[in-house]
Amino acid sequence: MADEQRAVGLWDDVHTLFRDASPMTCSHWNTETGEMFKVRSSRRQRAIVEAFEARLFEEEGWHEVPFLESDDEFALMGDFARELGRGKGRSELLAALDGDKPFRRFRNVLKKRPGMARRWRKVANEEASVRLAIFCLGQELSFDHPEFAEAVSLVRAEWESSERAEGLIVTSGLSLSKWTN
Repeated sequence: MADEQRAVGLWDDVHTLFRDASPMTCSHWNTETGEMFKVRSSRRQRAIVEAFEARLFEEEGWHEVPFLESDDEFALMGDFARELGRGKGRSELLAALDGDKPFRRFRNVLKKRPGMARRWRKVANEEASVRLAIFCLGQELSFDHPEFAEAVSLVRAEWESSERAEGLIVTSGLSLSKWTN
């Protein structure tokens, strides 16, 4: 894509913003200035969020950071747990996902198992990289970073076979023509 612009912001910072975005946070990135805004959505933070939302109408370049929907994250956690070898850790994660408050229980199991937590962080980072690549492709932005290039290659290679990528691409406003030209 010859008309892409270099994204403003450090890859690691923007990637972290995308990785940590959730339905419970208000996360935005200004692709023109590189400025980022993230606050946990709560009653105590309401005034901060409202003040920031006023800026969204006054300043250009702000984009809400797309987050992984709860159902999709739950499916990703389940896939991760099922892909582990048979053992106590796998059964603990699957049990955590089968009860009340599965996200909290899943994280609690990972806190007790550092090796498993590192593998989960790798999966979560890869998912965030793909989501960030899809967003950037939709905005015609790019990063000069090897992880970005790898994520773009993955997205392009799996475009037609991946329902998850198709859903993210549709929500980011990316047209199919950008992928096929």
